[in-house]
Amino acid sequence: MESATQIFEALAGDFDWSLVTTRESVFTDRWRAGGARVSVSPLDERKVRVSRVLDRLHWSAVVAEQILRQRPGVVHVNDIRAYQATALPARLARTPLLFTVRDTKAQDEAYGRHWRRAAGQACALVTLSDEMKDIIARRIPVPAAKVLTVNSIVDLQRYAPLPDTERQALRRQLGIVDGQFAVGVVGAIQDKKEQLALIRRGLAGVLVDEHVHVHFLGDFQPDKNAYAAACGQAVQEQGLASRVSFHGHTKAVSQWYQALDCVVIASRREGLARCMIEAMACGTPVISFAVCSAREMLEPSGAGRVVPIGDYAGIGAEVRQLIAGGDAQRLFIGKRGRTLAEARFGGDRIAEAYRALYQGIQSS
Repeated sequence: MESATQIFEALAGDFDWSLVTTRESVFTDRWRAGGARVSVSPLDERKVRVSRVLDRLHWSAVVAEQILRQRPGVVHVNDIRAYQATALPARLARTPLLFTVRDTKAQDEAYGRHWRRAAGQACALVTLSDEMKDIIARRIPVPAAKVLTVNSIVDLQRYAPLPDTERQALRRQLGIVDGQFAVGVVGAIQDKKEQLALIRRGLAGVLVDEHVHVHFLGDFQPDKNAYAAACGQAVQEQGLASRVSFHGHTKAVSQWYQALDCVVIASRREGLARCMIEAMACGTPVISFAVCSAREMLEPSGAGRVVPIGDYAGIGAEVRQLIAGGDAQRLFIGKRGRTLAEARFGGDRIAEAYRALYQGIQSS
């Protein structure tokens, strides 16, 4: 949502926008502030099947109304649920459809018929990295020429390295004690992100040094979310409560990236992990499982380290190497990440790619 919203904000004055989503949020406020017409059609996947079906039908009706009223030059969908709601109205109105794929499936998960229909109907599929492009073209399948790579946007002014004196002051402000090696795990507490497996299988290797502390950043509501509750319980059971903190959702995420010593990604699958590219922009080293896009972003650039998926011992070993390398190594790796972020994730570059894509579709 952050990436899609930044794309909108970069192009708000160039096109007439109607945006349809499933709930009110800080993003809908930003869309309205940018001059977009915003329609909200609630969709709760936790409801019983009949209610979910009714919600999806209503969502399709809202999309159809917008297409018939606005007669857009292109309809842009950002996930498979949005495609399912939009497919029929767009087809009936003969409106070109653009589909941005923001995630990948695990190797043991199949891309079903709705994915193949989306690939057939869309005038183009946009992916967030070249590795992602190759995966989508191979697994759906779809002609490679129909799949394009456009990276995500990162606000390179907000997400930027700090001078050391400012960084040290920020660390104290956030509660990171002097001498602590601060490891960040950023993302909503949910099964896909595998925080529970990391806690049970990986934190012992990460926390071998008594000065290491792990900070989980992202939605953490153990009273409402059984998975979050299990994560909190696992920390208690392993006696790690003094070495692990859950900070929940925070608006200061950019400051956390600036203050952390490294970011760990131990997800089961990703498209292009936003926490990876935001950490790189802030000059913070990344240690990641070999999820989609990790090797492409981290290895040639030297912006971080990649270990096989499930190799928790490897994550621990890489954290220990970073500690041993001291500030000089952290800064060296961080500069490489920042260089890549400036080259690939700047707002002007990504906005121009989408501007050309929209205009090309409308003129064809």
